[in-house]
Amino acid sequence: PISNLQSPISHLQSRPLLLVLGLHRSLSSCLAECLEKLGVFMGRQTQGGECQRLRYILETVMRFPRTEPSIRCADRGALGRWLSDHFAAAGERLAGAKYPHLCRLAGEIEAIHPNLKLIHIARPLDDSIESLVTRSARATGLHATREECETLQRSLYDSLRGFLRDRPHLRVAAENLLRDPARELARVIEYLGLDPTPDQRAAAIAHVDPARAIHTHASGLQPQASGLTPSPG
Repeated sequence: PISNLQSPISHLQSRPLLLVLGLHRSLSSCLAECLEKLGVFMGRQTQGGECQRLRYILETVMRFPRTEPSIRCADRGALGRWLSDHFAAAGERLAGAKYPHLCRLAGEIEAIHPNLKLIHIARPLDDSIESLVTRSARATGLHATREECETLQRSLYDSLRGFLRDRPHLRVAAENLLRDPARELARVIEYLGLDPTPDQRAAAIAHVDPARAIHTHASGLQPQASGLTPSPG
């Protein structure tokens, strides 16, 4: 992490926090919305499975499409208060969080709350770049040049690879989620120890839309095998 100045919130350490980690346009929103349907608490006010309060904090630290964060003690304090409130609002449910900036800033969350469950939603890098370029050309939403899109996605990709290298996590290939959502969501349910109702499971599976597969195979790469990545040793 950039700094470990923020002390852990000790009374919450027994509770895991789920981080959904993926680049922009990686289907991370789709997966986060599925998790909501499976009973995971992603926030009081969410859009695309993203807690809007967390999004505001992370965008303050690293405004899109910047690649280097500028984080202050006040920002760490805001993260700590968000985390405490997030757990309180979750009640007995598993609490989770998702935003692409977490590829770069997950270490800051870990410094506050080391008890993490990690899911990596993986899409070929070139596909994610092309999809972000397409989105950035729209009349509304976040805007960036092709060069900025590529620089940002490659920076997030490198940061995420470094963070996950020695941490256990579940890897979900985006194309596999689109092709067989029942199988991939079953893996997620098992990894997280969830116990959804049949209706919750069916709603999550039905939420996956194959039409999201824009720019798939732009890179000519095939999806890699999914799996739980253990710590080395």
